[in-house]
Amino acid sequence: QLARNHHNPMEPHATLARWDGNKLTVWDKTQWVMGTHDEIAAVFGLPADSVRVINPFVGGGFGSGLR
Repeated sequence: QLARNHHNPMEPHATLARWDGNKLTVWDKTQWVMGTHDEIAAVFGLPADSVRVINPFVGGGFGSGLR
């Protein structure tokens, strides 16, 4: 019988968000800040200048960091 292998990211997803009036600030574990910014603006129907994405720690890229 073969051993079963499963991919499990070492860096889990983590997102915090705060509304300041009509402006949304998001702290996200991502390596693609502009992609995250554009996706959040599109999903919530917000103007691009109303969304700010901050990524204080890029991490080592060991999973779940692109989107």
